[in-house]
Amino acid sequence: MLAIARSIVGEDAAADVTQDAFLSVWHHPERFDPARADLGKYLRVVTRGAALDHARRTMARARREARDVALADGAMLDALQELLEREVSDRVSAALTKLRDDERHALTLAFYDQLTYREIAALYGTPEGTIKSRIRVGMKRLRSELHEHESPMAERMPNENHRR
Repeated sequence: MLAIARSIVGEDAAADVTQDAFLSVWHHPERFDPARADLGKYLRVVTRGAALDHARRTMARARREARDVALADGAMLDALQELLEREVSDRVSAALTKLRDDERHALTLAFYDQLTYREIAALYGTPEGTIKSRIRVGMKRLRSELHEHESPMAERMPNENHRR
């Protein structure tokens, strides 16, 4: 019986599986039918069944644990992503306050409200070229401000190019 269990579940679990098989026979002696097979064959079948059950439970547990680890990793990545997005949003908001009012308003309308140059120009009664210039200059100043105060968290975060 031990050899059968060992061949299916390995050395470490074979003794436990063999004991489970003996306990099953002990608790349910009515399952043995001498008309169908001799006792040795019956014990081998019970041991094989116990070993297969043990192997299935072990595999199911490993899948559950892997899924739990993946879910935990996903939750952690989601939390880090949210933290990073909040930090970026705070940095952009702070950088926007350092722009001139006309640049900040033009950028806000263009990017947050998704208005076109023409719509912003009509709203302010300003030529479209002027709005384009305000947005372009505002973007340059915003980029400069964001690079000047680089985030310590962004420096620690892995770069997509380093994944390969």
